[in-house]
Amino acid sequence: MVQLLLDHGFNVNASDENGRTPLHSAAGYGHLRVVTDHYEATALHLAAKEGHTAILKKLLTMLETDINRQDRSGATALCWAVESGNLAIIDLLLTRPDIQVDPTGIDEKPILWLVIKNGYAEVVRRLLQHLKVDINHGSGRYEPPLLFSIEEGYLEIAVLLLAQGRGLDINRRNRWGGTALSMADSRVDVNSVDKEGRTALWWAESDGNSAMVSRLLADRRIQNGIKDNVKKSPLMVASYRRHTEVARQLREYM
Repeated sequence: MVQLLLDHGFNVNASDENGRTPLHSAAGYGHLRVVTDHYEATALHLAAKEGHTAILKKLLTMLETDINRQDRSGATALCWAVESGNLAIIDLLLTRPDIQVDPTGIDEKPILWLVIKNGYAEVVRRLLQHLKVDINHGSGRYEPPLLFSIEEGYLEIAVLLLAQGRGLDINRRNRWGGTALSMADSRVDVNSVDKEGRTALWWAESDGNSAMVSRLLADRRIQNGIKDNVKKSPLMVASYRRHTEVARQLREYM
């Protein structure tokens, strides 16, 4: 049918009231054979949004595909993928060495902000494994990840960010001058566990992050004996991984 329309002079660049061309619809509905012309960058957005892995793979093999191209709203394919919470698509996009994880404009939404807005803890965990993700990135009216997760009440995400530790600026202030500590004192459960039963202290011990362990142990509410789903406590993990300093800190706390 597509070829028949083309043979009769159908305008493949005609758009509807939303600015969508036939190729946009083809990508959105998973019709791989149609997604082959010079509009593939915009098709990439739609394939990422709708979760069409096969189309996305095809588009990424095309030399002219700009993986960081922004649509009219300023969103990239990765932005659409994280807003949809599709881990398979996110993983596929993150394999590209030329991926630009965070936008650079002053008023563009940071990637972690987009994820936290939707409360996707598992997507946050996946992005934190990528070296290009700026754990402190906030711009304009978009708060840095730790502050935003506390503001939105996503405590599991706040725990994930605290457990990451590496480069986290816990003294960063929001637009009203508040810090994570001042906001979290009554809102964050410092002993909150993730799906594996692990606390921020557990992860800090596991990573051998002595500075973060010290910060957590300074909170009088911290419980250092909480075991994860396989019955491993922070001290057990620190000892097993030979993190001598953090194991010492825990024993002194006890």
